[in-house]
Amino acid sequence: MKAWWLRLARYAPPFWRDLMFVGVLMVLTASLNALKPWPLKILVDSVFAGQPVPETLAWMSQLPGGGSPVALTAWLAACTLVIFICVWMTQTLHAYLQSGVALRISYTLGAEVFERLQQLSLRFHALKPTGDLIRRVTRDSRCARDVLVDIMLPAQSAVITVLAITVMMFQLNPWLTAVTLLVAPAVAVSQKLFYRPMQVAAASQQECEGAMQSQAEQALTALPMVQAY
Repeated sequence: MKAWWLRLARYAPPFWRDLMFVGVLMVLTASLNALKPWPLKILVDSVFAGQPVPETLAWMSQLPGGGSPVALTAWLAACTLVIFICVWMTQTLHAYLQSGVALRISYTLGAEVFERLQQLSLRFHALKPTGDLIRRVTRDSRCARDVLVDIMLPAQSAVITVLAITVMMFQLNPWLTAVTLLVAPAVAVSQKLFYRPMQVAAASQQECEGAMQSQAEQALTALPMVQAY
């Protein structure tokens, strides 16, 4: 039997163009986030500590102000603002495209579930509460959106961002980077410990919500007949 994420992955190919664009925006956002420490590093090293500007940024001395500390501070502040605006724009576009693709996949899954329910036997529908089946179509089909928006794409984005920032941090200070990475094993162990209980609790919540919706649907459906008699 295929894993659940492989079964959901078969809904992705029709939207491959949008998903590829989302991936490009994801890499671009990670790259821009990795650039955020550089203006602060240059400000501390070249303005406060008086060290020379790195050779790769020697062109900044040609900007208006002649490379003076005040002018350099102003240009670094402008660079920080530009990076922030670019990150905000790419994140907004990324979230917009990601949500659109996820919703279309959820609608496709919901339509397929509804079509499948219409093909099942009378015995199946006699044993299954109508409210629970309605919830399967209208609510549970949104699992595709939740998996894509809240799990898969954010996880990939986080991995890319962490790798880019780690590489950048190693270039800035390898020792401090090694110290910050010491927390990674503790995070992995905590996720391992809490994942299974949270998964069981989430499954139990889904079953309870299905039973509640089924009960409400039966009560409201029978209400006109009860009032009539």
